[in-house]
Amino acid sequence: VTLVTPVTGAIYTLGQTVSLAAEAYKIDGTISKVEFFDGTTKLGEATAYPYTFAWANATPGSHTLTAKATDSSGFAATSGAATIQVLQPPVATLTSHAADQLVFAPGSNITLTAVAQDADGTVSKVEFFAGAQKLGEVAALPYSFTMNNAAAGTYDPQALIEKQRRIAASLVVRILLFYVGAVAVIMSVVPWTSIEVGTSPFVTAMVAMQVPGA
Repeated sequence: VTLVTPVTGAIYTLGQTVSLAAEAYKIDGTISKVEFFDGTTKLGEATAYPYTFAWANATPGSHTLTAKATDSSGFAATSGAATIQVLQPPVATLTSHAADQLVFAPGSNITLTAVAQDADGTVSKVEFFAGAQKLGEVAALPYSFTMNNAAAGTYDPQALIEKQRRIAASLVVRILLFYVGAVAVIMSVVPWTSIEVGTSPFVTAMVAMQVPGA
């Protein structure tokens, strides 16, 4: 049995459904069920193909997911694990001119201030809106924006916060591991002066390491 989705490193937002899918087969029998687990906690099961389950109430934090297949004879096998993260959405609150109906003269400069919090990440920016119209944004503390020379009318100011997710850091790690790491291995085996133009450096390195089929 193989847990196909999600994959290790996947990131979800609190309230987002996590779709689990597994592939399972039995050469000399049939699969009676596939169960899905978060650690030792059973999330659900599927008794027929496709073996899928929609997890709708994932809590914030790290989760280690597996799939367990049981055949018609009662024998069971468990897949490799996939570790995912469920992050809480950030929270933004206007602390100035949010609830009170304040009156300003046309042409006034109106300052909007917000408090932004993110329990498991970093706030990358706070945007200020009047209805659907974006007024501006701030990328660092203090989260304040001034409406200069405000026109006459009624405004309903709001603050929208954007979260900086961990996927960016994950991407950097993967680039370092699979690209920079691969280049480092090649250079440790084959001098750069020995790599011919038009020849793959990966193939040259495998030939030098006497890898069969290279």
